[in-house]
Amino acid sequence: MATSVTASHLKPHQRIEFLDQLSLLLEANVPLVDALSLLQTTQPHPAVIHISQRLIDRIGRGQSLATAMVQTNDSFDPTTRALVAAGEASGTLPQVLRELVNDLRNRQAFVAQLTQALTYPLGLFLVALAVSAVLLWWVVPQFQALFDGFGTALPVATQAVVNLSERLQSLGWSALLFTLAIMGLSFYSYRRHQLTRRWVEMALDGVPVLGMVLKQQRAAKTSQLLATLLSAGLPLTQAMRLASQAIFHHQHQHALEQVTLAIQRGQSFSSALGQTKAFDPLMVHLCSIGEQSGQIAQRLRQVDRLLQAKVNIRLQQLSRLLEPFMMVTVGVLVGGLLIALYWPIFKMTDVMM
Repeated sequence: MATSVTASHLKPHQRIEFLDQLSLLLEANVPLVDALSLLQTTQPHPAVIHISQRLIDRIGRGQSLATAMVQTNDSFDPTTRALVAAGEASGTLPQVLRELVNDLRNRQAFVAQLTQALTYPLGLFLVALAVSAVLLWWVVPQFQALFDGFGTALPVATQAVVNLSERLQSLGWSALLFTLAIMGLSFYSYRRHQLTRRWVEMALDGVPVLGMVLKQQRAAKTSQLLATLLSAGLPLTQAMRLASQAIFHHQHQHALEQVTLAIQRGQSFSSALGQTKAFDPLMVHLCSIGEQSGQIAQRLRQVDRLLQAKVNIRLQQLSRLLEPFMMVTVGVLVGGLLIALYWPIFKMTDVMM
């Protein structure tokens, strides 16, 4: 029975597990084909079984592992294939795979940390929106009947809330459908249109703290990739091109391309980095030291560790900043609606007293 496309494509966590176990087997001096056969027989995932068999078949025909990876439904990106090819050529494939796995795990850890930092504040905001919608849809109409009996003009804030409720009532479910359609269209536009992605990237980079976190994470990822590629024996310009392909951020890609062109014109690596203004000064300084000592890869790994430490600190700061900010936003949103509703009643009570 043919394996479906979905079953034959490795998911991110499966790819990490696959490469991790393959590196362990190769470090134990297990031959490549035997290592793939062991993965095929010990892993329960249909995708791993299918990919392992494909690799075994093509390696058996005389292809290298990197060449065989091309025919795996894009389970391995160009950067991974280039690293594997460099590791095979230099005889350091187990070490290259180990560094690649560490890099992939660092990326996963960053996404998990960022998600954890944003989940609670965004959850609070969504709850506030839901409570506000309930107030406008069901509660405000009950108060409106009471307000009509007052026979006096309502305060401006209260009248605005009543008007908003009436507008929501008139739109009905079409308002929800319209909102969902806008969200779906925005997501589609982000996935399909480069201009939308650039706008989102610029907007995120402009957010205090979050923008700096994302910038430093991109620099750390670039440092890790370059260190791994250079250690595998690739020339600096080729390593730069592959690193730019692995960074899905237009401005950062453009900066890496500018650095590559400057190196090809004879400029030093650190000088080219500094001219782009897109990289942390710490990265520029340590790369300059690495050029002088002939240890660029080692200095890039140091940059990665230092920037990752900075990213972790800033993520904690982001979480501490967002939580009180979102709590205040929730209080203003929900509390403002309630005050606007009860204000005419308070005024009427004062008049009667």
